Amino acid sequence: MQLKIERKVVHVWRICFIAFVFANLEETVFCQSLTTPSPAAEQSDALPQNSESRKLNPAVKSGASTSARDASPSGYRTTSFRGKVVWLNEILKEKFGISTVPEAAQQTLALLTDDGELLPILADQRGRAFRTDPRLRQMNVELFVRQYALQPMLQIIRVYELKDGERFEVDYWCDVCAIIMFETGPCACCQDDNRLRKRLIER
Repeated sequence: MQLKIERKVVHVWRICFIAFVFANLEETVFCQSLTTPSPAAEQSDALPQNSESRKLNPAVKSGASTSARDASPSGYRTTSFRGKVVWLNEILKEKFGISTVPEAAQQTLALLTDDGELLPILADQRGRAFRTDPRLRQMNVELFVRQYALQPMLQIIRVYELKDGERFEVDYWCDVCAIIMFETGPCACCQDDNRLRKRLIER
């Protein structure tokens, strides 16, 4: 009788242990899904879009003027620009002599390209990274972006630092959970501080 009881206890313990392992496994996968883009999503950003609704109107691509009837508001192309990310109000004053009201200070970020063009940056998560981490604004960067048809904002997809003739992909990394994040701060999973990571892109 005692032997049967002991066997049941062992059996119940095994079930509880397996449930615990699976619960932690699901939690880890969920945390990774919060911050890690899927391969399919990255591939869709890297490759030309086949959907007509996502293509820029030919007139927009060529730089010619177009009306609202000729281009879809959701149309975009993926491209890249090189330069430095700056505060829009500061560069307007410094480079163009244009003054702004005091409350406009450090409100909008823009990319000052190597050609001298000024392109405003969309304030989503990847754009906000340049606001919260001043180290990014000190870098010479190449931004892989979405450029939409009817508005000037650049939506950042990937960030690369250009340094000493090399190209480094920039993101944030949690050493505990081994997951990628796109701005400085606590890990979305374990809440430990992440770190700025730079990975050399082989030629």
